[in-house]
Order: sequence, then C-alpha cells, then structure tokens
Amino acid sequence: MQSKAQTVTGRIVDSEKQSVVMATIALQTLDSINICATTADADGRFVLTADSIPLPFRLIVSSIGYETVMPECASYAVGDVVLATKTNVLGDVVVKSKRPILNVQGDRIVADASSIIKSRIVTCAFDVAKYVPGILCKNDNELSLAGTMSTTVLVNGKVWNGGSVLEYLKTLPAEKVAKVELLYNASPDMHVTGAVINVVLKDNKGRELTGQVKSSYYNNYHNTFQESGSLFYTTPKWSLYSMYTFADAKSISRSQYLSHHTVGNQVYDIDVDARTHSSSLTHTVYTNATYNVSDKSNVSLSYNASFSPKSDTRGRTTNSYFSNSNYTTSGNSYMHNLHLAYVLKQLRLDANYMSYSNDGTHDMNYEKYENPTAYSYWRKQTSDRFNFSADWGFALWKTARFSLGATYAYSKTGNRQKNADILNGGAGSFDISSSNDEHTANGYAGLSGTLFKQKLSYYFHMIGQYYKINDYECGAVLPTASLTYVFTPKHIMMLQYSKSRQFPSYWEKQEYEQRSDEYTVSIGNPDLRPMDYNILQGIYVFNNRYTLTVSYYRVGNFITGQTYQNPDRLEMVSKNFNIDYTSSLQLTATVPVSIGKWYNANYVLTCYKDRYKSSDWYGYAFDRSKWATMLNLSNTFTFSRKPMVALDVNAFFRTPTIVGLWNYSRQWNLDAGLKCQFLKNHAVVALNVSDIFESGMPLLKEKFHTQRQTTDVRFYRRSIFLSFTYKFRNFKEQNVRRVDTSRLGY
Repeated sequence: MQSKAQTVTGRIVDSEKQSVVMATIALQTLDSINICATTADADGRFVLTADSIPLPFRLIVSSIGYETVMPECASYAVGDVVLATKTNVLGDVVVKSKRPILNVQGDRIVADASSIIKSRIVTCAFDVAKYVPGILCKNDNELSLAGTMSTTVLVNGKVWNGGSVLEYLKTLPAEKVAKVELLYNASPDMHVTGAVINVVLKDNKGRELTGQVKSSYYNNYHNTFQESGSLFYTTPKWSLYSMYTFADAKSISRSQYLSHHTVGNQVYDIDVDARTHSSSLTHTVYTNATYNVSDKSNVSLSYNASFSPKSDTRGRTTNSYFSNSNYTTSGNSYMHNLHLAYVLKQLRLDANYMSYSNDGTHDMNYEKYENPTAYSYWRKQTSDRFNFSADWGFALWKTARFSLGATYAYSKTGNRQKNADILNGGAGSFDISSSNDEHTANGYAGLSGTLFKQKLSYYFHMIGQYYKINDYECGAVLPTASLTYVFTPKHIMMLQYSKSRQFPSYWEKQEYEQRSDEYTVSIGNPDLRPMDYNILQGIYVFNNRYTLTVSYYRVGNFITGQTYQNPDRLEMVSKNFNIDYTSSLQLTATVPVSIGKWYNANYVLTCYKDRYKSSDWYGYAFDRSKWATMLNLSNTFTFSRKPMVALDVNAFFRTPTIVGLWNYSRQWNLDAGLKCQFLKNHAVVALNVSDIFESGMPLLKEKFHTQRQTTDVRFYRRSIFLSFTYKFRNFKEQNVRRVDTSRLGY
C-alpha cells in the first residue's frame, strides 16, 4: 500500500514581517540528504511535498539581498521564517543590501508589491502600480509602460470595464495587491495586443463582509463631483460583489487656430478661437457572483452597465473671416454588459454580450445671418456584440508546456444621421443610414518552457486571424515570440517580437459629415484599413532594479487625423487617413533611487526617433523623421508614517518632436500631491494638483507646401483633485471585467 505524501507549509518574511517573494526553500534531513525544493509565492508562502519527510528536518532559505538561514524544524507547519537583510562591513561603514525590486519570470518583469508598500506611502492599488520602476503616471490618472507605444491595464490577466479600471485600482487597498507584472508583448490568452500592466491580486479565502465609500471633488476651472460605494461578501464557496458610482461632471476647453489658407494665388489669414462648456451625469453599476466548485474550478456571472441620460455641450467660435458661431450639443448613451466565465483546471471559457446605444443632436447658429438656427444635426449609433473565447494548456514534459485557444467576436452596428440645412433652404439636408456586420476570429497555439537548467526561458505562439466587415475581408498570420536568458541573477536579457493588428472604430468608417463652424468640417472615411503592428524589443535587467530597453515599432497602414486646407475653397477638412507606415526606435533607461526611508524616486529617460511616411496624402507625398528626448522624474518625500503623510512631486520634460506633418514644441509640466492616511489606515485624504504651470501641452505647427496652420490648446490645463475614502475593516475590492468600448462612440 502506498503511503500518503507529507506536506510542509510556511511563510518567508523579512524583519518587518513583509513577505519575501521568490525566496528559494530547500528541505533536507539533518544529515544533509536533499529531499525537495520550491520557491515562495507572491505572499511569501511555500509548500513542500514529498513521499516521506522525517521529523525533525532542516530548511535552507535564501534570497537575493538577504542572509541565508538554515532552521531545524520539528513540525510540518513551520510558520514564519524571518530573513535578515544582508550587510557588508567596509572599515567603519556598514552597507546594507537593497531588497530586489524586480524579478524576471519568463516573458514578464514582476514587481513585488510588498517591497513598494514597505518603501513608499501607498494607499491603493493604483499607487502600487504607479511606483513600479518603468511605469509612467500622467496627471495621476494614466498609466503606461515606458518605451512602448500603447499600454493596456489588466487585473488578474483580464480586461476591465472601459477606462474606469484606473478608478477601481484607486479604491482597492494596496495590501490586496500581490504583484504587478510588466509585459512588453501581451500573451495570446490575455486577448489584447501591445504592452500590458497586469495588477495581480491576492486570493481571498474565508468568510468576509467588507465595503467602502468614497467622495471626490475635481476642479478643472469647473467643478466635478463623484460619489461611489461598494459591498463585497465572501464565503469559502461564494463571492458576491456590488458597486455603484455617480458622477456629475463639468469641464471647459479652449482651442486657438491660425490658418494661412491658400486658394489659387491668394492667401487668407483665418483666426479661430473655440471654447466649449460641457456637463454630464453618469451612473455606473456593477454586480458579480462567483461560485467556487472546487480549488481548481469556478463559475462566475457578472453584469455591469453605464448610463449617461444627460450630456450637454455649449460652444462658441469666433472667426476673423467667417461668421462667429454658437452651437449646442445634447445626447445620451447607455451600455449593458453580461459576462459568464467558467474555469476548470487549465481550461477557461468566456462568453460576453454587450448592448450599446448613443444618440444626440447638434444645433448650429451663425451670428451674421437672421435665422436663429443654421442647421440641426442628429445622429445615433447602436451596437450589439457577442464574444466567446476558450483557452487551454497542458504540460508536454517537465520543462515544456503547450497552450492553445480561440476567440470569436460578432458585432452588428447601426448608424443613422440626419441634417436639416435651414440656412440654405434644405440644399444641404440629408438622411443617411448604414450598418456594419463585423466578424473577427482568432486561433492560437504555442509552446513555452525552459532549457539549460532554467537559464533560458522561451515561448512561441502563432495566431491565425480572420476579419470581415460587410464586403471587406482579410486574414493574417501573427507570430509572437520571447527569449529570456539569465546570465547571472544580476544580469538578465530578454528578446521579444510580436505582430498584431488594430482596427479602426465603427464610427470613423462611416460616411458622415459634421461641421463645427462655417470653416471646419469633419468627414468619415469608409476606406480605412486595419493597422499592422510589428514590434521588436530587447530588455536588459541589472541587479533586479535597473532596466534598459531598446524597442523598434513599425506600423503599416497607420491611421492619422491630419487636418487639410482645401485648395479649391476656404474649408478646413478633418479626416482620418491610412499612411504607408510610421516607425519608432526607442532607447529607455529606468533608474530607481532611494535615500533612507524618506526619499524614493523613479527616473525614466527615453531617446527616440519617430518616422512618418506617406506616398499619397491628398496627392502629396512626405517622409519625415526626428529624434527627441523625454525625461520623467517621480519623487516621493515621506514625512511621517503614523499617521502616514507623503508628498509626491512629479516632473516631465520633452524636446520638440513630430507627429505626422505636425511639429510639436518643447513641453514640460510639474505635478504635486499630498496624501494622509489615518484612523488606523481606514481613512485616506488625498490632494493633487496637476500641470501646475499649465505647460504640459505643446504648441502644434504645420508648414508643408501650401499647408500652413498653428494649433494652440494650452488652456485650462491645471486641475485640482481632492478625495476622501473610508474603508470598512478588512475591505476587499473585486475586479470588474472590462467591456471594450474603444471603437464605439463619436
């Protein structure tokens, strides 16, 4: 009869009871016979299993930056094993080794959340992510991975609801984050493309009832108020979550345009000053129920919705050549989403249905005419979309794994627009309807594993894609690959390549026409093609702290929205086009710095060369390139820990650069924020000021053949944010699945 396996459990912590991630634990008998070994997980916990483990036994625990310990244990439940920080004595100077910030695990760089929580004053998951070396934070409201063109933020490897994922991270306590993963190329089972910041949460076990309320005030020359509340209940089998948010938002914007417009042999100087005042009411609801069938199986059902029953904009445009104009825009939008997921060991199945509608009116008045309304424009978009995905993987042998999966998405989108041309007696009136049937299917298969005693990690996936919208269809083969080699624990190299596609939004492919005044018109382009991305990256990680990244991006059929001065009449046309390609060569260095416990910083320096090439843009050809440099400095000064008080000062600088035919001026900005956590860490007050000197936006100029124009949007940029959050004891937030609405709307 076979004996039952024996298991040893415990946790690795430092002298301050913070978990030590990826520590190595070896188990041997007292006469030094090795039995088994493992590594600690994101919580510092470990499990050792063998057919026979005699008592007592010895553990050998080691980790970079810590002294190795060899405790002798008389119980299978070891408890906490404490590691002391490694010190080196040089004469009369004692040098302490710094705890590793980053670890490389296969195709991703992993930041241990406990290290950041220990060294920084953090109150939420958003703070944990923004302090990770290599992550850039803009206006305390955007996260991106340095050295990449675009970044998607995920939670537990899954997509969240619209851009609100960052707001959810701001309400999630920092202690609930296990780690933050940085992926320069998303893995196929994530079902996104490009770079990824993946916030991994700790598993919640046991019975718990928690919640939180939050009140926020935002001033950007107008006042915005937001209130939210959430409730979360868990048992060993069930987890139930509900959330509601209400936002009353108001904003103001201003743009100035100077156009030297050539028609024939004459040049017209046209000055335009446009100002808008916008307001909206938005309700967001989310609820989720998850049932744990077993330790390796669960099923979840979630519903989320966003309602904007009222959205209004008032605009006024002064024009030195044409009539001054006033317009009002009003509308509403509704989104419902239902998601079902089932996980069984290595198999995951997802089904998603989304319904979306958006409609509104746009009424224009030209002051020099007698008619109170020049025209009245109405548009509406509806969309129903269904997605299904299946992902599966299994071990081929001890050091190799095979994975495969498939996705299918179908959407039916309807668009209608009507225009009543009152000024010209109906000459420009129209009533246009259109619809799109879109099918997207992806299938992937790949191999991953390790070689040479785990010094080399690799993965290779091949993705087959089929895309069809109405009469247009295309297919593509999209490979992704990654190699990681560990020369020594302090010197790690990564090489990655990926190919992907990005599709234009539904609305910009429609045949629409909308005027903002007598001079400016926006036009849709049904002939837009998908953009083809090719990305090659090399990443060097030194001493588990510093990174150097070299990236090359080439995007075929790149979509650009360059404005165009019509040479036949005084009309400024805004229309999206495909150009031949754009490319970018980027060199990025990330340097974390710390002085004692009072100063921590991340310095990010990027040098890059952008290129834009088109063989036919309204009959013109261009090929432009330029080198530029960008510097980001994120600084935290800690004044007190009881209560927790910290000051963040962030600075940004970029030399002149180009985007298409536009020349961007030099830009810089300074942000500052003060945070205080009190009432036994239940209450948080935060005050932030973004773009203090209103210098964060560039001045845009174009000088190309007869095209001469300047755009200035450097107005109303400073903003103040004040929030108060109270978390009920043992609060735990729940991740909300994202509904991809990036290609919807107007």
